[in-house]
Amino acid sequence: MAQFTDAQFQQLIQAMRRFGRAGSFAHCTARFKGERDAAVVEEFVTAISVYKEIESITDADAVKGLQLLFEGYAANWWIGVKHTITTFDAAIQLIKKTFAPPLPDWRIFASIVETKQQQNEPTDYFVC
Repeated sequence: MAQFTDAQFQQLIQAMRRFGRAGSFAHCTARFKGERDAAVVEEFVTAISVYKEIESITDADAVKGLQLLFEGYAANWWIGVKHTITTFDAAIQLIKKTFAPPLPDWRIFASIVETKQQQNEPTDYFVC
């Protein structure tokens, strides 16, 4: 049995990637249906970003392959906007802007003041 150092193993992996097929989202299991929920959007974006990096998917291939990951409303939305997207980062920013826009200040303040401290809840826990 052959044993490799970490450096040799990394070189082997890089060589295999160079001679292997180009990476794609074909086997990615992450899917997005167009939920307007910041947590769901962030989970999807994180999953596809990590997958893109691990599979060494180029920006151009990632933008083309994103359509495979959208379902329902998100698939229809992507058909309408894909011609305006040229980079993976631009696609990520548009997904976030469309499906998880930042809350306006007044809404954040309203959610803070509507939460009341419970009788047996320590103040430091409530503030956190």
